[in-house]
Amino acid sequence: MDEGGRDLKGHNSTSQTPFIVPEGDRIMNKVFIIGNLTRDPELKYTQTGNPICNVGIAINRVWKDKQGNKQESTCFIELEIYGNLTKVVADYCRKGKQVGIVGRLKQNSWIDQEQKKRSRHAIVVENLKLLGTPQSTNKQEEIPTYDPGDEAPF
Repeated sequence: MDEGGRDLKGHNSTSQTPFIVPEGDRIMNKVFIIGNLTRDPELKYTQTGNPICNVGIAINRVWKDKQGNKQESTCFIELEIYGNLTKVVADYCRKGKQVGIVGRLKQNSWIDQEQKKRSRHAIVVENLKLLGTPQSTNKQEEIPTYDPGDEAPF
């Protein structure tokens, strides 16, 4: 054990289940990101009336290379939002809005018009926090986590 109470694999000795290394069927699929929305949310409804909201997010990374030059890269990913959270996102979020996301990673697959198999990763949003606005106000609002059994938060 080290001075932090962790064993040689980095596990906390007081914990029964390791956090980093899943065992058996205990696999973790959780994503935490902060980024800016790339477009206004698109609110749609299924044939049964269930709301679905799609929007893109850009996640920026800045670092210095070995020569000390500033480097930047941006990752673009789709967000899928379901249930009561969709209306709140559609009402309060706009292109450029900075948000914090908690969700799970999902892979969507389809066959394109040229009969080629295509796929794209997306994040299914479980919770979203408004972190800022394009106008840089300091107001922060938290949108509640969606629970399929909950009533609408408004």
